[in-house]
Amino acid sequence: VINVINTFINQLKTSNVKSLFSLYYFSCQLYPVIENIDINILKELFNLSQFKNSGATALYDAVCTVILKNGFDSNIKKYLYIITDGDDNNSSSYTREDADRICNTALLSNNWSIQHFDTLNYSTLSVPTVHFDMDDISTLMNNLKM
Repeated sequence: VINVINTFINQLKTSNVKSLFSLYYFSCQLYPVIENIDINILKELFNLSQFKNSGATALYDAVCTVILKNGFDSNIKKYLYIITDGDDNNSSSYTREDADRICNTALLSNNWSIQHFDTLNYSTLSVPTVHFDMDDISTLMNNLKM
């Protein structure tokens, strides 16, 4: 997944579109790695040491927090790519119903594009889902487009 993210960043850098990039990971809670950085000034790529996995997945908390934090401004197009190997088992602030409602509001606002990349076909969110095999990263890469 880290290689996919780094390749995606390099693709964004070659486009002529001004892009702000945020990266969060969610394990037992949401952790911002970077937030709203101009992709062209992002110098370092990511590595495994920046991420810690606890086995818990706070998917609903992460999705809701990221969308609400970034808002529904219709002048700015936002893309949310949710990459996970499982479903929620650790959210404490938001439920599945909350996540579906907030995702649908974001999608209906016409300024959000949301895709959930799921390795194990566990997705319960009512958003467009792409199932992929972790051993076939090229399939995932083909779906990370803006």
